[in-house]
Amino acid sequence: MMSHHLAKRPSDSAATVALPAAKLARDPSSPAFPTNKEATDLPPKTRIFYDILASRTDDDVDATLDKTDIRGVTTVDVEQVHPHAATAFFHWAGHRHLDHDNHSPNSWNLIVDILSTNCLFTRMWETVDSIHSRRLLLLDTFASVFSSLAASPGCCLLKAFMDDMLRYDMTRDTLALNSLLSALCRGDRLDDAHATILVARAEAGTLLDADSYTILLECYEATPDTRAARNVFDKMVRDIGVDLDNVPAYDAFLTTLVSSNSSMALPKAMYYLDFLNRRGCSPGVGERFFRAALAVHLEVGELRGATYLWDKFVGRRGLVRDMEMYNRMIMLQGSLGHGEVIVDYLDDMIFNGLFPNTNTYNVVL
Repeated sequence: MMSHHLAKRPSDSAATVALPAAKLARDPSSPAFPTNKEATDLPPKTRIFYDILASRTDDDVDATLDKTDIRGVTTVDVEQVHPHAATAFFHWAGHRHLDHDNHSPNSWNLIVDILSTNCLFTRMWETVDSIHSRRLLLLDTFASVFSSLAASPGCCLLKAFMDDMLRYDMTRDTLALNSLLSALCRGDRLDDAHATILVARAEAGTLLDADSYTILLECYEATPDTRAARNVFDKMVRDIGVDLDNVPAYDAFLTTLVSSNSSMALPKAMYYLDFLNRRGCSPGVGERFFRAALAVHLEVGELRGATYLWDKFVGRRGLVRDMEMYNRMIMLQGSLGHGEVIVDYLDDMIFNGLFPNTNTYNVVL
């Protein structure tokens, strides 16, 4: 389900559009709200809202909006307004047009994102109370909360998971735990992530699944901490076995091993690759491990291993080759004086629609 867990999580799309209000507060030359000139294709009604919100202070924005006498404000209008203006517009639209704050779940989540991103946690929890009272509270809302708490030093996400989710009648299941782990890993709080796993298992009975381990292993790939990654991998194999559907975790783990500076990096990576192969699993047609392993084989002049990888990933698994991959293999073959093999690679390049460039000819020569 998650192919690259650190890149994107539930509610990230809302969180990323909420620019830090603190930056505007530090810069007196900035307008009260971001300019609307950067948005060129707004509906006429939304354009009016933008113009008002970008040019008025909080004290007179309600009165100015009332004077426009615009009818039929909808939840869609609320969701379109720029996030920095959304808090003022949210309250005005809710009281005047949406039957006493009858906002959509997306509108509520946007407000939570804005408040939490700007560390206004008291107001954030008050908003979560309001969402809960309307029976609109979803895991997406807590994903926003987790992300902002994880980015704020000193904030305890374990309490949010163990106590606050329970208080709001939210299920502390594996999906919720994965959302929390993802936030902690993005915040570079791996120690907290492991502590949370232990408490969640002991007190809430929440277990890890394939996605949980993928989140952790992709985080170690970014570190990289090969010893910790091996511990997580070994525990994953013990807990859930080896599964063909869990390829992203294997790809992250092998890439972590082969990318380390250890003299044993390549042998260890190839050992675990063989371990997975014997169980019918290995990285799929993804490029990360293949590229990293090919580069290391070239570095140490290991033709046999490079040829094995090429045959396995390109020949059998259909990995789409590109110019960089061909050039690496040609460089390796050239360093060993295998001119006839280089010709084969050049022919294969052209057959696959790739044509030698200057770098290729420099490698050949």
